Amino acid sequence: MSFLRRHRGALVAVVVLVGAVAFGYAQTKTTDDSSFDAPPPARTQASTPPAQTGTEPARDLFGHECGTCHTLDDAEVTGGVGPDLDRARPTRARVLAMIQNGSVDGAMPANLLTGREAERVASYVADHAGR
Repeated sequence: MSFLRRHRGALVAVVVLVGAVAFGYAQTKTTDDSSFDAPPPARTQASTPPAQTGTEPARDLFGHECGTCHTLDDAEVTGGVGPDLDRARPTRARVLAMIQNGSVDGAMPANLLTGREAERVASYVADHAGR
Protein backbone atom coordinates (compact mmCIF):
# COMPACT_ATOMS: atom_id res chain seq x y z
CA MET A 1 0.00 0.00 0.00
CA SER A 2 1.24 3.43 -0.80
CA PHE A 3 1.81 6.15 1.79
CA LEU A 4 -1.06 8.26 0.41
CA ARG A 5 -3.55 5.41 0.63
CA ARG A 6 -2.56 4.57 4.20
CA HIS A 7 -2.77 8.16 5.39
CA ARG A 8 -5.56 9.49 3.21
CA GLY A 9 -7.88 10.16 6.16
CA ALA A 10 -5.21 12.10 8.03
CA LEU A 11 -4.33 14.12 4.92
CA VAL A 12 -7.97 15.01 4.31
CA ALA A 13 -8.30 16.11 7.92
CA VAL A 14 -5.20 18.30 7.66
CA VAL A 15 -6.40 19.90 4.42
CA VAL A 16 -9.84 20.60 5.92
CA LEU A 17 -8.30 22.01 9.09
CA VAL A 18 -5.89 24.27 7.18
CA GLY A 19 -8.74 25.48 4.95
CA ALA A 20 -10.97 26.21 7.94
CA VAL A 21 -8.24 28.13 9.73
CA ALA A 22 -7.40 30.12 6.58
CA PHE A 23 -11.08 30.90 5.95
CA GLY A 24 -11.58 31.99 9.57
CA TYR A 25 -8.49 34.18 9.43
CA ALA A 26 -9.68 35.83 6.22
CA GLN A 27 -13.07 36.51 7.80
CA THR A 28 -11.62 38.11 10.93
CA LYS A 29 -8.64 39.95 9.43
CA THR A 30 -9.28 43.67 9.42
CA THR A 31 -7.04 46.69 9.51
CA ASP A 32 -7.66 50.33 10.11
CA ASP A 33 -6.94 50.99 6.43
CA SER A 34 -9.43 48.40 5.10
CA SER A 35 -12.25 50.94 5.00
CA PHE A 36 -10.24 53.04 2.54
CA ASP A 37 -9.64 50.24 0.02
CA ALA A 38 -13.00 50.60 -1.67
CA PRO A 39 -14.41 53.84 -3.04
CA PRO A 40 -17.28 55.35 -1.10
CA PRO A 41 -20.76 54.32 -2.17
CA ALA A 42 -22.25 56.54 -4.84
CA ARG A 43 -24.93 58.88 -3.54
CA THR A 44 -27.35 60.15 -6.09
CA GLN A 45 -29.90 61.70 -3.80
CA ALA A 46 -30.39 62.66 -0.20
CA SER A 47 -30.07 59.69 2.14
CA THR A 48 -32.30 61.09 4.88
CA PRO A 49 -35.03 63.48 3.83
CA PRO A 50 -35.47 66.44 6.15
CA ALA A 51 -38.40 66.17 8.51
CA GLN A 52 -39.74 69.56 7.46
CA THR A 53 -38.39 70.87 4.18
CA GLY A 54 -37.10 74.42 4.44
CA THR A 55 -37.41 74.61 8.22
CA GLU A 56 -34.71 72.19 9.33
CA PRO A 57 -31.78 74.12 10.84
CA ALA A 58 -28.82 74.39 8.45
CA ARG A 59 -26.61 72.67 11.03
CA ASP A 60 -28.89 69.61 11.06
CA LEU A 61 -29.31 69.65 7.29
CA PHE A 62 -25.51 69.69 6.90
CA GLY A 63 -25.20 66.83 9.40
CA HIS A 64 -27.74 64.68 7.56
CA GLU A 65 -26.57 65.31 4.04
CA CYS A 66 -22.86 66.12 4.35
CA GLY A 67 -21.67 64.75 7.69
CA THR A 68 -21.12 61.24 6.40
CA CYS A 69 -18.23 62.46 4.27
CA HIS A 70 -17.09 65.80 5.75
CA THR A 71 -15.75 66.92 9.11
CA LEU A 72 -17.14 70.07 10.69
CA ASP A 73 -16.74 70.60 14.44
CA ASP A 74 -19.75 72.89 14.84
CA ALA A 75 -22.05 70.22 13.38
CA GLU A 76 -20.34 67.53 15.49
CA VAL A 77 -19.64 65.32 12.45
CA THR A 78 -16.40 63.60 11.49
CA GLY A 79 -16.69 62.11 8.03
CA GLY A 80 -13.57 60.54 6.60
CA VAL A 81 -14.09 60.70 2.85
CA GLY A 82 -14.34 64.35 1.84
CA PRO A 83 -12.26 67.33 2.92
CA ASP A 84 -12.16 68.45 6.54
CA LEU A 85 -14.06 71.72 6.21
CA ASP A 86 -12.62 73.13 9.44
CA ARG A 87 -9.18 72.95 7.86
CA ALA A 88 -10.25 74.04 4.37
CA ARG A 89 -12.39 76.98 5.57
CA PRO A 90 -14.11 77.40 2.19
CA THR A 91 -16.01 80.52 1.18
CA ARG A 92 -19.77 80.47 0.74
CA ALA A 93 -19.33 80.69 -3.05
CA ARG A 94 -16.94 77.71 -3.06
CA VAL A 95 -19.27 75.57 -0.97
CA LEU A 96 -22.26 76.47 -3.12
CA ALA A 97 -20.31 75.66 -6.31
CA MET A 98 -19.28 72.25 -4.91
CA ILE A 99 -22.86 71.46 -3.88
CA GLN A 100 -24.16 72.42 -7.34
CA ASN A 101 -21.38 70.91 -9.47
CA GLY A 102 -20.03 68.07 -7.37
CA SER A 103 -16.36 67.13 -7.32
CA VAL A 104 -14.29 66.62 -10.45
CA ASP A 105 -13.54 63.00 -9.50
CA GLY A 106 -17.24 62.24 -8.96
CA ALA A 107 -16.85 61.31 -5.29
CA MET A 108 -19.34 64.06 -4.48
CA PRO A 109 -22.27 64.05 -6.88
CA ALA A 110 -23.78 67.30 -8.08
CA ASN A 111 -26.98 68.69 -6.58
CA LEU A 112 -27.11 66.75 -3.32
CA LEU A 113 -28.97 69.83 -2.13
CA THR A 114 -30.72 72.36 -4.32
CA GLY A 115 -32.26 75.80 -4.09
CA ARG A 116 -32.66 77.37 -0.69
CA GLU A 117 -31.29 74.29 1.12
CA ALA A 118 -28.02 74.50 -0.82
CA GLU A 119 -27.75 78.21 -0.07
CA ARG A 120 -28.43 77.72 3.63
CA VAL A 121 -25.83 74.96 3.96
CA ALA A 122 -23.24 76.98 2.00
CA SER A 123 -23.75 79.94 4.33
CA TYR A 124 -23.63 77.72 7.40
CA VAL A 125 -20.35 76.08 6.36
CA ALA A 126 -18.71 79.40 5.47
CA ASP A 127 -19.80 80.92 8.79
CA HIS A 128 -18.74 77.96 10.98
CA ALA A 129 -15.82 76.13 9.33
CA GLY A 130 -12.67 76.50 11.39
CA ARG A 131 -14.31 78.58 14.10
